[in-house]
Amino acid sequence: MDLTQLANLGEFIGGIAVLVTLVYLGIQIRQNTRAVQTASYAQAAEPFYGLLEQISCDGDFAGIVGKGLGSPETLSEIEALRFQSWASMVLYAYENLLRAYESGQITEDALHNGIDNAAPLWQGRVIEIAQARPGPTSKRFLAVLEERIKHLGMTERRS
Repeated sequence: MDLTQLANLGEFIGGIAVLVTLVYLGIQIRQNTRAVQTASYAQAAEPFYGLLEQISCDGDFAGIVGKGLGSPETLSEIEALRFQSWASMVLYAYENLLRAYESGQITEDALHNGIDNAAPLWQGRVIEIAQARPGPTSKRFLAVLEERIKHLGMTERRS
């Protein structure tokens, strides 16, 4: 084997090594992306834990939420204010989830999962509160929410 053949062989082996390295890096980037999305979803879901804890630890407030979701007209003025404040916090948390999706931090499946799993919320007074929110993120979330409501086959909505 002469020097030219050795050089060509070295180039070929080097090219294979670069290709293997690129494939390996691609796999690592994909795994890292999944890990970041999982961590981002967990972080985006944290506000929901506090909202659920509030209901599970305070029986009186759980009753307010129950009335607000089922028969909001039976709420007293103070109860209606508490329910509306709670519903606004829920909507704000979902709007943050939408922003996490829009920035690529979570997947579309994660966004839809979060919305779909809260299906009982997306009726009655909560929808009215969502429709009254004027911000651009609120409007984008409402559009996604309405699409998910159709997807879930939910037809009983008061607005």
